[in-house]
Amino acid sequence: MKSVYRLLVLLVALAAAGLGVATTAGAAPYTNQMTVGVSNSSPSPGQSITVSGTGATPNGQVSIDFHSTVVHLATVTANVDGAYTATVTIPTGQCGAHTIVATDVTTGNTASTAVTLPACTASTGTGTGGGLSATGVAVAGIGAVGVALLLGGGLMLLLGRRRRANV
Repeated sequence: MKSVYRLLVLLVALAAAGLGVATTAGAAPYTNQMTVGVSNSSPSPGQSITVSGTGATPNGQVSIDFHSTVVHLATVTANVDGAYTATVTIPTGQCGAHTIVATDVTTGNTASTAVTLPACTASTGTGTGGGLSATGVAVAGIGAVGVALLLGGGLMLLLGRRRRANV
């Protein structure tokens, strides 16, 4: 029993010593991360805005796209420091929340920023003013037909049982 107790004390001491010397890995933070920003985060369709960022491949190509419905806006060349700037036009016929995505063509790294266009209205042709769109099928009629068929089947089953009982 004494040897089990000594072994247990030894294990606890080793565990405590291990916790005392544990440190972080000390890895350097990732510093070459792409960034992107816009001059106006609430533009109107058809309006020009400036898109700029850092962290691209020096002298490399950067593709700038409008997402939700993907529209290529521009391809620009980054400077020797990996910074880039472009003036782009927001596509017409769009509304609501979207994203501007910058992609380093050489590495495939991306950065994105949100833009919010004015709410959809009947004049934009892409909605009816902010409510949910009317999609799908009116299920009330289909449900009523199903209930009627179930009731009719049940009635025929009852009539069939009565007929057998009378025969």
